[in-house]
Amino acid sequence: MKKIILLATIIVLSTTIKAQTTAIPDANFEQALINLGYDSGLIDGTVPTSNISTITTLVVQNKNISDLTGIEDFSSLQYLNCGTNSLTNLNVTQNNVLNVLHCVANQLTNLDLTQNNSLTKLRCDFNQLSTLDISQNTNLSELSCSSNQLTNLNVTQNLSLSFLRCSSNSLSNLDLTQNIAIDTLNCDLNMLTNLDVSQNINLINLSCFQNQIVNLDLSKNTSLSFLNCGVNQLTNLDVTKNISLTALFCGINQLTNLDITQNPLLTYFTCSSNQLTSLDLTNNTALDIVKCDSNQINILNISYNVALTQLYCEKNQLTNLNISSNPQLSVFHCFANQLICLNLKNGNNHNIFPNGFNATNNLGLTCINVDNQAWATINFPNIDPQASFNARCSNPCLVGIEEQVSNRTSTYPNPTNGSINIDIEEALANPTVTLTNSLGQVVLTKRFGSTNFIRLDIDAPKGIYFLQIQAENGKVITKKIVKE
Repeated sequence: MKKIILLATIIVLSTTIKAQTTAIPDANFEQALINLGYDSGLIDGTVPTSNISTITTLVVQNKNISDLTGIEDFSSLQYLNCGTNSLTNLNVTQNNVLNVLHCVANQLTNLDLTQNNSLTKLRCDFNQLSTLDISQNTNLSELSCSSNQLTNLNVTQNLSLSFLRCSSNSLSNLDLTQNIAIDTLNCDLNMLTNLDVSQNINLINLSCFQNQIVNLDLSKNTSLSFLNCGVNQLTNLDVTKNISLTALFCGINQLTNLDITQNPLLTYFTCSSNQLTSLDLTNNTALDIVKCDSNQINILNISYNVALTQLYCEKNQLTNLNISSNPQLSVFHCFANQLICLNLKNGNNHNIFPNGFNATNNLGLTCINVDNQAWATINFPNIDPQASFNARCSNPCLVGIEEQVSNRTSTYPNPTNGSINIDIEEALANPTVTLTNSLGQVVLTKRFGSTNFIRLDIDAPKGIYFLQIQAENGKVITKKIVKE
């Protein structure tokens, strides 16, 4: 009898001891837990369950872990980062209070999240997932699943989703009609032929680069600030309702026309490799970088873009180009045009990088107007053999500043000694007038009631100024003012 009681006691104690430990078969995982203070001693394939059951945050990123067995006993876990390891399997079905899961850069082919109803953020990029079921994760607000093998992604049940990155997959369709809360969408490098964002009225950042999209209606996305729709099959792009745009990248499409006159906040703009024949930049006074190369543009007025630092307008059909109003330029490419006149005399040629200037392959260009002939000859090597620099070319390309500005608005007297009258053909609703100097610094800002006539007193030094009038409906008018 005593032997039987002793044997029973041993069995109970053995079971109790076993129940108090969690198996951790991966030595690197256990070592990571030891380093974090959740285990001690030598690696023995186990960890006390009581040490891990109350842990809410676990970061075991980049630890060369191939097996995360034991994670199921982290019953209080809310945040798990196990990215950049060698995991082929990840079982989080027992981690019912998990809020955030980062498992990027592993070798996962499957990920079961059906039991993780509390999940709000998921990042599973750079794996080998061919399917991803997030229909039960209705609290999900951020999802990043780029660089997988997904052919389908259903987010119609994720009404709280505000951030979605699903780039570099094989998606041919993406239904976002239920995701009204979404403000950031990146679906680059997929196989989408259509993208309906008409219900995503809170969208701020949209990148759908390198798909097969033929139409993109942005008329409802009035809060849009960033747009990259380059490398698609767009023949038309209307951004006149997107007055908050600060960055627009629409290169390598089939656009023949593009109106950006209603985007006064635009700072970065790329429309390279389209079929544009004209481009009006007169209302875009905040522009910093412009890439309009590889089109068919024959006139380009950049005299209003005084903040411009980089201009790439090569491979067009330009015959005249004047950058005398652009003292901030550091990179200027205008090669492979039909230039016969080029004025670089902006008072700050030293700011242009030597290899940042290229005017080659303009065979009709013989004289380039610059600040200093000797300095330019030494520092600007990229010109044709027949071309040379001069501070006083016979044809200095004095492009008419009002060439591309609507003649429905007149300013007088201009030049002025102090006061300027602005006569607008159509009354503007509560316009705001902003005056900036040639360095892009705001000199004056004033709001008016609805009117078609404005009188402005310019209390500023002599020089060139740029007057921008913006109405409540987003309409923008820009004029150049000379103060004597």
